[in-house]
Amino acid sequence: MKIRLLAGVAGCVLLCGCASFGPNRMVSERFDYNAALSDSWKTQALLNIVRIRHNDWPVFLEIEQIVSQYTWEAVGVAKAIIKTPWSGDNDQAELGATGKYSERPTVLYRPLKGRKYMKSMLTPPPPGAVLALIYTGWSADQMFKVMIHSVNGHRNTQVERGAQYQPDWVFARFIAVLREYQSRDALIIDVSRHREKGSKEDAVATSIEFRPDLVEGDLREQLAEVKDLMGLDPATNTYAVEWGAVPPNNKTLVIETRSVLQVMVELSATVDIPKSDIEEGRVEKLRPRPKENVSGIGPLMEVRSGPKAPSDAYVACQYRDRWFWIDDTSLNSKRTFTYLTLLLTLNDSEASEGAPLVITTN
Repeated sequence: MKIRLLAGVAGCVLLCGCASFGPNRMVSERFDYNAALSDSWKTQALLNIVRIRHNDWPVFLEIEQIVSQYTWEAVGVAKAIIKTPWSGDNDQAELGATGKYSERPTVLYRPLKGRKYMKSMLTPPPPGAVLALIYTGWSADQMFKVMIHSVNGHRNTQVERGAQYQPDWVFARFIAVLREYQSRDALIIDVSRHREKGSKEDAVATSIEFRPDLVEGDLREQLAEVKDLMGLDPATNTYAVEWGAVPPNNKTLVIETRSVLQVMVELSATVDIPKSDIEEGRVEKLRPRPKENVSGIGPLMEVRSGPKAPSDAYVACQYRDRWFWIDDTSLNSKRTFTYLTLLLTLNDSEASEGAPLVITTN
C-alpha cells in the first residue's frame, strides 16, 4: 500500500512540473528575446554609424526568424523497504526525482540588400509619416532636426564631402516656432487617407495648422516672421504638406525627409575620433562650414570613445581596437537614437512582419 502511495506522489510531482513548464518559459522568453533584439539592433546601428565615420561600408543583418526549442526530461523513483515486526527497525521509504533541461535557440539572419536595402535604407519616408509621429506627441523640433533635410528649400545640417554644414537660419527659426506652438497645443497635424476613383491605392493628404489665437502676442509675431521667410501666404494658418524642395504655391509646405542612411551619415559627425587617427590619415577631419553655429541647433548626439569598454553605457560597440558608446545619462543622444529606430520602422514596409519567435516545447 505504501509503495503505491509513494509512486503516486512522485508521479504527481513530475507531472505538475512538466504541465506548467512550457507556459512559464513562454512568458519569460518573450521578454528576454524582446530585450535581446532591442540591444542587438542598437549595437548594430551604432557600429554602422562608427563605420561610416571611418569611411567603411555599413552592413545590416536582418533577423528573419528565432526558433527556441527546449526539452525537459524527468525520471522519478519511489520505493519502500518494509521490515518485519520482530526486527525492531522502523519501515524505510525512499522518494526521488531527476530531470534534465536543454535549450537550443536558432537565429536566422539575412543581409539587407537589393530592393529591400533600397526601400529600408535609401528611400526617405513621406512627410505625412513623420508628421503623424509629431501628432502622437513626439517633439516636433527634435523630429525635424533628425529626420528632415529641408523645408521649402531651407536646409538642415548636412555632412557632405568632408564638410559639416550648419543649418539655414530660416530652418532653425521654423522649427523653433514649431516647438513653441506644439508646447502650447496650438499646432494641429492632420494626416488623412482617401482613395481616388480608379486608383487601387490610398492617397495620403497631410496638412499642418497653426493656432495663433491660442498663444501670446510675441509668438504670433514670430509666426508672421516665419511665414514671410518661408514664402507662405500670411492670410492663412493652414498649409498642405508635400514632399519636395520647391513649393508649388504659397499655401503649401514642401518637406524633404531623410533616408535612414542619410540620418546615419549626419550622426556619424558626432563620433569622437582620436587625434592620432586624424593625424595618421585614417579618418578625415570634418571641416565646419560656416565656422560659427548661427542657428543655435546643437549636436544631435554624442558618441564617446576609449580603449576600454564603458561601465555605464546606453549602447556600446567595438570597432577595430577601440570602444565607442553613448552614455546612459545623455538624454538627447538617447532620444535621437529612438528617432532613428522609428525612421527605420517607417521604411520597413516590405516583409515588415518582423522576426517571428517560434518556441517549440517537448
